Amino acid sequence: MKENKRKRSKETTNKRTAECVDWDTLDQFTLGYIQCALWSSHDYWETAEHGGRYLDEDYSIEDMATETFEEMKRHCAVFQEKCKDLLAEAGMDDFKAGMDFWLARNGFGVGYCDRDLGEVGLKLTEAAESWGEYGLYVGKDGKIRCPYRYGDV
Repeated sequence: MKENKRKRSKETTNKRTAECVDWDTLDQFTLGYIQCALWSSHDYWETAEHGGRYLDEDYSIEDMATETFEEMKRHCAVFQEKCKDLLAEAGMDDFKAGMDFWLARNGFGVGYCDRDLGEVGLKLTEAAESWGEYGLYVGKDGKIRCPYRYGDV
């Protein structure tokens, strides 16, 4: 079994990530989406005997494969553009709205529908679910990748 990377403190992760990510192009919606993806995804393949560890315990945004990172940014940009009126009507914090996009599209049963947004929350949930599931894994190169997609994105 592969030895886990040392757990990084938030200060270290933010400092190291800042060197790798152009923060001017990474909006709060996308940051919320990616951080929620890391928080809710398991590293099944590397730590299966322990029941899997959440990716954010050992990895950060800097550990993403470039193509996965760029694809996730594109998904967020397109979703925000297509749902801009609904998102504006919801009046949510952008970071939380990005988290809810990840949770709703992956069928967690939480997200926009839990925020007392009424019909707007249901429409945002439906829009997010239409993107289909998007899962992450850690490749043999130690980079976070997307192994599967369901739905037509």
